Amino acid sequence: MFSWMKMLSYMMMFMSFMVVLSSDSYFFMWVSFELNLVSFCYIMWEGKLFSSINSMMKYYIIQSFSSMIFLISLIISESIQFFNLSMNFLSLMMIFKMGMFPFMFWLSEVVEGMSWESLIMFFTGQKVIPFYVMTLMDFYYMSIIIIMSIFTGIIMMFNQMSLRKFLVYSSLVHSSWMMSSIEVGLMVWIIYLFIYFMMMSSFYLWKNLDSFFQLKYLKMDDLMMILIIFFNLSGLPPFLGFLSKMFIMFYMWNYNFSILVYLIMGSIIGSYIYLNYMVMMFFLKNYKISKNNKKMKYKLFFMMLSYTLFISLLFFF
Repeated sequence: MFSWMKMLSYMMMFMSFMVVLSSDSYFFMWVSFELNLVSFCYIMWEGKLFSSINSMMKYYIIQSFSSMIFLISLIISESIQFFNLSMNFLSLMMIFKMGMFPFMFWLSEVVEGMSWESLIMFFTGQKVIPFYVMTLMDFYYMSIIIIMSIFTGIIMMFNQMSLRKFLVYSSLVHSSWMMSSIEVGLMVWIIYLFIYFMMMSSFYLWKNLDSFFQLKYLKMDDLMMILIIFFNLSGLPPFLGFLSKMFIMFYMWNYNFSILVYLIMGSIIGSYIYLNYMVMMFFLKNYKISKNNKKMKYKLFFMMLSYTLFISLLFFF
């Protein structure tokens, strides 16, 4: 159902992106955080379910706390003797806002009550401002955060039967790739984030899906679609997820080879976990794919066409 308030919220969110991208003032960055928080909280609340409101309140408290520390750090940075300390606090608050290691404890609590629309924006759009602010900072411990986030996400993905929590910890791994990409160039990060947004948006087709156990109730046609998304998220060739990682590997080969080794190791282990879940999907089903299902053919054609067109545009430009 169309909602003017929801459209206004998305416009405010877009405005917050424009404010932070067009300004190098930390104060305006803080303003963009607040605009973004208000707009996203309404999108979360729009479902009006108790679980959605509960998640919204948790998210609001966490983000408000980090914004408060961010603002205090800005004030302290005016003093030369505390400048380095305040910059480290600013960087830590960005990591806290994104839920990366060691501040990932709040992620699983918040996502359980979100609608899939909010969840997709949480995994993608809500990372834009913190990541952009990180590009303007020189954070000494970034390499440690990247490495620990990768392996924490991989460990937490094991035996995770909640699809939402699985995607949360998968997002932790992808955030590590994004954080690596901001070290080599803003454009590389934008490409990776956009591809990740495309992959996550595909889950909106199954917005009532919350657990891997529910997969056995899906038609085999839908299961095949989810399988394609998982191949993309795992970064296996020749899918689009592999292309996004190839961009980062290409640039990081000479820039920071040690981090690249950890990224590749994490990607290999993560792919193994994804493959295990893919095998489990088929064990949950006990009937064959309907080859004559036109609806499935149209869905697969649309998804593969959109991915192919995007790849073609990248190579064209």
